[in-house]
Amino acid sequence: MMKITNVPMKKHVAFAVLLLLTGLRCTRPNQPDVSPIYTPEVVSPSTDPAIVAADVDGVGKAVIAGHSVIVKLPADYTKSTVRIVYKVTAAVTEIFPASGSTIPVRGSQPQTVCIQNNGRGQCTLSYQVFVETASPLTIATDANSSMRQTRFGYSQQYGLDLAVGNLKPSSSITRTFRLRLIHKTTGYFFLGQSTYPTLVTGSTGRLRLSGTFPPDMPVGEYSVSIQAVACQTDDIGRCVGDISYEWSDLTEPFVLVAGEPVVGQSSLRTNNTLVLKGVNFDTAKPLSVSLTNDFTAFFTGQAVVQDQFTAVLAMPATFANQQFRLDLLPSGGTPYRALLPAPSSTATRPIIGYVGRFGTFRATPSITYLSVLTPFEPGDMLEIDCYPPADIAEIRLVSVSDTAKTYALTAGKLFFPTSLVGYVQLWQGTIPTDTPKGDYGLVVRRINNQALSLPYYQKIRVN
Repeated sequence: MMKITNVPMKKHVAFAVLLLLTGLRCTRPNQPDVSPIYTPEVVSPSTDPAIVAADVDGVGKAVIAGHSVIVKLPADYTKSTVRIVYKVTAAVTEIFPASGSTIPVRGSQPQTVCIQNNGRGQCTLSYQVFVETASPLTIATDANSSMRQTRFGYSQQYGLDLAVGNLKPSSSITRTFRLRLIHKTTGYFFLGQSTYPTLVTGSTGRLRLSGTFPPDMPVGEYSVSIQAVACQTDDIGRCVGDISYEWSDLTEPFVLVAGEPVVGQSSLRTNNTLVLKGVNFDTAKPLSVSLTNDFTAFFTGQAVVQDQFTAVLAMPATFANQQFRLDLLPSGGTPYRALLPAPSSTATRPIIGYVGRFGTFRATPSITYLSVLTPFEPGDMLEIDCYPPADIAEIRLVSVSDTAKTYALTAGKLFFPTSLVGYVQLWQGTIPTDTPKGDYGLVVRRINNQALSLPYYQKIRVN
């Protein structure tokens, strides 16, 4: 018979726990206890960190669009959470919350999954995870609403009319709706603004989804979903329960068609490359560029269209430290005009954005903006747009024939043009009455800074 040592029971338990803990430590010495499922599978050698795919237990694959992970739960899904396993590029070295974590079906906000941080605990690249249940509502496009739209401008407005059915007006559930578009080729993701249904009659209502498409939204065919954000509300309309997300897919795609090319922005980079941003650019159609400066040679060229949003043009090195009027003519498109300062002038130097006779400034620049200045007389008043507007100490004319001769404009002061109160401030100045006849460059100087602006691109001629 085995001899039993007389040891109190609590010591037996303590000893057993100690053995168990020791054994656990010995299995993986000096290693964290991390389950393999929490390491995301690398499926692409790309050096750009990204989530490539996401598998959802009991559901299948999630939709990856832009920086969103969309989990569409079927109507018969009954669990309160979902478990998601991610597949990533080789550049993703960590992911939080971890791959294989569970997410509640209902919650306050979409969960954020971080795949890159700056080493100080701040996330620098993340995805939003939307867990959505099938909507009990019926949503269809209105007969008078077109699912095809032509993009005419740099910022394109949209409007979509829908019919909503199976509403329950007496219910305590309140819903807001958003348009969601996913490009069928590129995966570009767009999520619109929230709105409420209107003209609710019994179980049916109308829904008008409207807003503005971003400038970088590519043309093409999009799949269409309507996302509904639902929550239980009290008697005064406050959300008192968990928020849930619902989805409804439309069968008809949305098609965005390119209109005429439109230029929206221009900039000159430090490598002397002119970069043009716009919409509806066509690689088969040229984009003519001309640069005007009274102090240097006139320049013309053809910008190279890289894609439907970007065109570039390498500038001559001699143009590196000048200010120009930029004129663009897209083939079959709208002319574009802007003032183009050299990149080296934007750091400490003030910038002159407009010069004209007093009272001639207009809020909306057109192709006549920055038109050729006619000669001035001594005593004429000018209006000048400078940046920064409140930091200007002096406005002066510098003789082209003898730069040692300068003439400060008198009675310089800031004012608001009457038609633009609160919109922009201009400087007012008068050409001194003793200014000799000749051509001048107009420059400004900042307060407590001796650096002058580049001369305005046009000469100021005094008769």
